Amino acid sequence: MKKIKNKTFFDICDNAPLQIRYYIEHSKGVPQTLVWHPEGDLYTHIRIVFNRARKTDNINFMLAAILHDLGKIDVTVKHPTIPDKWTSKNHERISARITRENKEWIESLGAYFDLVHYLVEQHMRIKQLDEMRASKRIVTMEHPFFPYLEQFTEMDDMLIDFTNDLN
Repeated sequence: MKKIKNKTFFDICDNAPLQIRYYIEHSKGVPQTLVWHPEGDLYTHIRIVFNRARKTDNINFMLAAILHDLGKIDVTVKHPTIPDKWTSKNHERISARITRENKEWIESLGAYFDLVHYLVEQHMRIKQLDEMRASKRIVTMEHPFFPYLEQFTEMDDMLIDFTNDLN
């Protein structure tokens, strides 16, 4: 895994393929449920997760941070009965597709595509770990990339103070 120093969110996004730049631009103003996302819109969320990932100096985490929630742009809708709640069902599938479609770019930055794709595709599944059957939980936790997913999950947790992560 290649490490890169001093790459900012803008350094990476400004040089990303057109599809990713489109999604980043359209993430501005996409609402999220405040209980889980007190930081506000999707764009702000992605930047916070990226800045946390940047502290690891690991391009795999940095790219997963940019890509993991892009699918929300296509599927976010207001909950039909609960005020101030937004749903983004299966957004991780769309995000994983966007990741696959940009494999060449991901690898050109020195990232390990399989790891980035795993983090993007599985970032919601880990949240259901406690509800899984024991056999399924064991298989999930025995995946060689699972420790990275645990790390990424902390970066993605907006209930952890983020005031110093948005710069």
